[in-house]
Amino acid sequence: MMNSLSDLLKNRNLNSPLVRGVRAAQVIAAAEKILTEQFGPEIMTSAAPAYYKNQILSIACLSSSAASEIRMRENSIIGSINQAVPGAQITKIRYLS
Repeated sequence: MMNSLSDLLKNRNLNSPLVRGVRAAQVIAAAEKILTEQFGPEIMTSAAPAYYKNQILSIACLSSSAASEIRMRENSIIGSINQAVPGAQITKIRYLS
């Protein structure tokens, strides 16, 4: 009998490396989608989610204007990602230049 990935993840320890890795990938995918929705597809040429670790989402920004725009909507972005990815619990965004 084959189990779905979500069933397997429910039965695993929530702090296992597998679950953390899957959650990080989900956070990055959700962040890409939300940034594109809020700023349009052109934002991805100057800013992109890099990684998620310890409840901090790191975004690589090639321009200071993109970082400023994202910073102005930071609370909205964090709320949207936390809602889209159960268990993400992002507390802040870190900007990489």
